Amino acid sequence: IESAVMAIDDVESFRTLLNGLTRDVVGLQRSALRMERVTEIAASHGCPELREKLMDANREVTDSIEHAVALAQRVGFIRRDVDARATALFIQAYAMGFVLADLDPNRPTDEALASVIDVVTAGLYAT
Repeated sequence: IESAVMAIDDVESFRTLLNGLTRDVVGLQRSALRMERVTEIAASHGCPELREKLMDANREVTDSIEHAVALAQRVGFIRRDVDARATALFIQAYAMGFVLADLDPNRPTDEALASVIDVVTAGLYAT
């Protein structure tokens, strides 16, 4: 993501990049990956060693996203008044939350789900 941020010149191009990433994340093709993650998290309940490993792996992912968000803030694509780590965790939370859509027999289309994320995240972009 960082190299993509550095290759972009304006907020609108950055928004287009993130909208594309969102559409990749919501897709049913990622359903198995989401369910694997839920299974791993559930398995760590009551197992401190596994929980610690998951926490370490999650910290690495969060750190990476946080770094990309902070970079996007520095170059003026994301508002600077929002916490980069909180934003990174929010991004992971909505991506992970699509496991609920995967279990919904009346699941909206991928585009309908992605459109909601576009609306919710629109306030993050710098103006």
